[in-house]
Amino acid sequence: MRARKLIACASLLIWVMACGSLIASGQHRGAEPQSESHYPLITCEELKQLIDAKATQDIVIVDTQPSESFAEAHIPGAVNLPYTDRIKQPVNLSRTKTLVLYCPCEHEEESTAMATQLQKLGYSKLKLLQGGLPRWPELQYQTGKIAAANPHEKP
Repeated sequence: MRARKLIACASLLIWVMACGSLIASGQHRGAEPQSESHYPLITCEELKQLIDAKATQDIVIVDTQPSESFAEAHIPGAVNLPYTDRIKQPVNLSRTKTLVLYCPCEHEEESTAMATQLQKLGYSKLKLLQGGLPRWPELQYQTGKIAAANPHEKP
């Protein structure tokens, strides 16, 4: 009986150590970024092709950065809808066009959360930009910037 207990304890200890090493090395599913989303993705390359071809009449590019960050760098043609855990209505976005949401995250975390909120408000045409804003300059695509007003300039 004592031998069985010892074997059971040793087996449990081996199992715990094996799980601990998987966790430490990031080889379990929980350590992976949560980039799985039920929203379709569009790549930066695909979006850039649409912008270059001036074929964006059926989409609205939505940037979820805070307005200060949006002013510093955003995808050309994007509108700003800053991320929040609760969107205030009314939302001034088209319900007939596809909304392409992106965030300053590499794994679409904020844009996924915003898409979920927009879906609850009745928006059904939603896509996420794969890789978010960080991917855009990696591909050497230009970003837009809102010029700050010159404090010395007279109105």
